[in-house]
Amino acid sequence: MKRIKKNSLNAIEAFSIPPDKGQFAINGDWENPICFLPSSVSEIDALIDTLKGSDSISFEAFFGTHFIGVRNNDKTSSGAFIKNCINAVSNSESGEGLLEQLALVFNVPILGQSFNFAELGAEGIWNTLGGIKLELSDSESLSEPTWECIVNSHVYKNTSHIKAIELACDGDYHHWIAIPVSKPDFPFKVERKLVEVAIKLVQLR
Repeated sequence: MKRIKKNSLNAIEAFSIPPDKGQFAINGDWENPICFLPSSVSEIDALIDTLKGSDSISFEAFFGTHFIGVRNNDKTSSGAFIKNCINAVSNSESGEGLLEQLALVFNVPILGQSFNFAELGAEGIWNTLGGIKLELSDSESLSEPTWECIVNSHVYKNTSHIKAIELACDGDYHHWIAIPVSKPDFPFKVERKLVEVAIKLVQLR
């Protein structure tokens, strides 16, 4: 298990402002998300009716092309989870603020501090192309075998979607922080130096 370096999230400019979009996915189907704007609080009841009772509901809040996500696998509490996530994204002023709000949803002390894996993928078609698991280490650069694996992947060859690395904690409170690792304009090609910057956000516990 590794932890995010102190103040790393605050140092990322994208996470210093309120989120601009939220979205839900049923059973990990991020290719068909249900999106909403933080200001559209009138949509809460409709979203709950659409999503509640699903076996697995995931939520993501976007800060431009950066995003933070969390998953709920307890369908008996899905209605409360949906409502709390919408309220969290509507009332947060930053990425740190959102994580604090989501920690309250799960009734845990803190989220976004410890991660046990990183995955590279294409936002919006993550499941279609598949993600690439990356080793989290304190190395200052990617190993050549790891970079070779990325270059030979479907994710690298795709240029139509933004690429990101998700720093994730897989457990009772599965959550992730995603950092874009492609240029902001088309073609969205993976940049090695951006991958290394994202991985450097974490260090050994």
